[in-house]
Amino acid sequence: MFPGIRSVNDLKTTAMQSMFNSFILVCILTQSVSAEEWKSADGVISVTVPDQSRFVQTESQPPASIIWASTDETLSLMVAEVQIPPNIPLRQSSLEEGITEELGGQILDSTSELHKGHELFTITNSSQIFEPELIMTQKIIAINNKAYKLMAMGFGKDVRTDPEAVKFLSSLKLHITEQKKTESPPNRGSGLRAAREETEITPADLISQKLWGFAFLLLFICGLAKLILRSSKQEKPTDNSST
Repeated sequence: MFPGIRSVNDLKTTAMQSMFNSFILVCILTQSVSAEEWKSADGVISVTVPDQSRFVQTESQPPASIIWASTDETLSLMVAEVQIPPNIPLRQSSLEEGITEELGGQILDSTSELHKGHELFTITNSSQIFEPELIMTQKIIAINNKAYKLMAMGFGKDVRTDPEAVKFLSSLKLHITEQKKTESPPNRGSGLRAAREETEITPADLISQKLWGFAFLLLFICGLAKLILRSSKQEKPTDNSST
């Protein structure tokens, strides 16, 4: 072989390496696009934007910060923000009590965990006052003087097993410094599955229950969003011109 002249195999290897590098770059770019985040105006929380081929961002009004509705109208994903008095913890039992009073139905699941030193509640309920049946999961966390709520609302669909709902709810990120754990009275647990340890109503109970006073308002806003989405589908221009 003459010096300075590369063999055919060398050229093939270089070409394959170049194609492989291009493929990796495309994968990285695709992943970054699919992982687009929405962040609250105060920069405290963020969530992953749902699949834009299946969901449409619709108009929203406070306390809803943003709403995505599925194109088949069976699933709505929402972030809401509610002002609350500072330094008053939420109560899991009162959150549960508030939702059953507002929406009826029953609590299907209720858990709490610490997330960067703040208590994060995950509550799923069903309600038969809607047709089809509503199954809703919410993640609720209080930080400073605001309660943040992630809501996945399935109409005739169980959001606990829907991939898009699960992905949305699990994408919650807190952009704050981790709070050191301090001694506080134990949470009174599930109000509908365990007896209360105390009988008096505290400010924490009232605030927790009042959060669910926004439930009908948020569902009303969600209903309007669905109507807007349905109307936009019907109003898409069609080519009826004749030649």
